[in-house]
Amino acid sequence: WYQRRVRGDSGQVEDEMFAVFYGWDSEISGEIKFKQVRVSTSGGTYYFPTNIQTDIEHFNETDYMTDTHRIYVTKYTSCSAFPTPDTVDLDTDLYNPYNVDTSANENANANFPHFLPVGDISNQTNHLFKVGARDFVNAPNLPLSGSFSIEGKAVIVTDALENTYIGCAVITDTQVNAGHGVTVSLVTLLFVTMVALMW
Repeated sequence: WYQRRVRGDSGQVEDEMFAVFYGWDSEISGEIKFKQVRVSTSGGTYYFPTNIQTDIEHFNETDYMTDTHRIYVTKYTSCSAFPTPDTVDLDTDLYNPYNVDTSANENANANFPHFLPVGDISNQTNHLFKVGARDFVNAPNLPLSGSFSIEGKAVIVTDALENTYIGCAVITDTQVNAGHGVTVSLVTLLFVTMVALMW
């Protein structure tokens, strides 16, 4: 469910979004959680940086950890909408609601995150993400609410060697099973079925 927590009379609200990778349609399974606090005052609304927490593993090699992955939010609302399957074009595919001219800002980086497209999480944060271990980072320009929210956009995890992605999921306000439990449940179900058939 979409968790909006209002804290007292402070006007403070915490928004949460989720992206779930199931494994059977990508090389990874797990979840990315996005959390952002916003405070409304008489002078306007202030948005804190968005906290990004990842708990992703390699689908077929759960004990394997790699730490050179990039995460991007794209302009697409479906993982099947990419013009070239399994590939992202950083000039045309990223979510860029402010229409930042990326060609004019070649030196933009984590020091100047507002000169980058909203969806360029890895460059905004100057962070390579881990697959096979939990990870977290704060992104200064990643809105979870309002007109430029990332809700409903496809988020990808790349292999970091090229712009080929190994997983894609749509960001939603609903937290569902992140694949780990599905695998355990299926194994348990198969085991119980085999035992029942043997009797």
